[in-house]
Amino acid sequence: MSRILAEGQSKDRQSIKALRISLFLIVFLAIFVLVRCRPSPVILLPLPSEIERMEGYASLRITGDQGSSRSKFSFLFQLPHQGRIEVSNILGRTLYQIIVTGDKAVFIVPSKRVYWQGE
Repeated sequence: MSRILAEGQSKDRQSIKALRISLFLIVFLAIFVLVRCRPSPVILLPLPSEIERMEGYASLRITGDQGSSRSKFSFLFQLPHQGRIEVSNILGRTLYQIIVTGDKAVFIVPSKRVYWQGE
């Protein structure tokens, strides 16, 4: 009978040992995953001493009672006195352009074959 108890106790010890190892692995994996899920640090680059040129794209959606309209913008500014803004529809056709050079500005509407030039 004591032999049966000894075998039962050794099985219990083995199962407790296996349970401890499993628990350790689960905790280790959880910590590993949580450390990997943290956001990466933000790296800020130093600002340039002078901005010479800016360019980019934007999208605009206007919604009203009569529906909605969507336009895309592309712009380029060569500082200090040159710039260009082009507005196009969703299909890529140019709706109008604004070009600035020095003290002169030009507004162009290609679909109407109209332009305006001012100072």
